[in-house]
Amino acid sequence: MSRGFTLVELAIVLAIGVILVPIVWTMSAKMEDQVTLAQWELDVARATRTIGEELRLETRGGTARADAIAFLRSDCEVTWDVRDGTLLRDAPAPCGGSRGLARNVETLRWADGGLEVIFARRLRVDRVQRATVFFPTDVP
Repeated sequence: MSRGFTLVELAIVLAIGVILVPIVWTMSAKMEDQVTLAQWELDVARATRTIGEELRLETRGGTARADAIAFLRSDCEVTWDVRDGTLLRDAPAPCGGSRGLARNVETLRWADGGLEVIFARRLRVDRVQRATVFFPTDVP
């Protein structure tokens, strides 16, 4: 004789499922966020090094402008700009050409005594992680 679930057994299984499913989902979502954050922090660290090296080269080879993130050289002008979350260096070919310096950049501005870069990464619809990196340099 085959026997199926009784109503009590079915209620117990459903109750366990109702408790376990949200717990497992929450744990996996948090784990996914932590992995994403770790990858993003590595990207920020790499970008910080790149920006620091480029900024050092730009300030040695030219004069920083106070009204924009730009550097005047004897033969050209180099500008830095954020477009679609990417920090771009725009310059003619004799000054090294244009190239991307960093991604996930939200804002870029001169601050007292240096350059402030804010990186941002959206983790979920309602959660954005930000990191502010300050590069000390002489600005006019």
